[in-house]
Amino acid sequence: MIERTTKEHKLIALMITDLELELEEAEMSEVKEEVADLPDEELDRTLASRLDLPYPVDEQTMQQALSRADG
Repeated sequence: MIERTTKEHKLIALMITDLELELEEAEMSEVKEEVADLPDEELDRTLASRLDLPYPVDEQTMQQALSRADG
């Protein structure tokens, strides 16, 4: 099973990369809080969307996509 913190870190990295963001420390803390506050289903749905995966996605497919994702 993929740890939630791994999913959170990957989502944040993908968001920053995709949007070409340069965040200050305070902004980064806010983004981390917002992602941490997402319910599990919302986190999985958003991450699947960022990885161009259908939702719901099986654990193995998500793991493979996360291992290939930057961040």
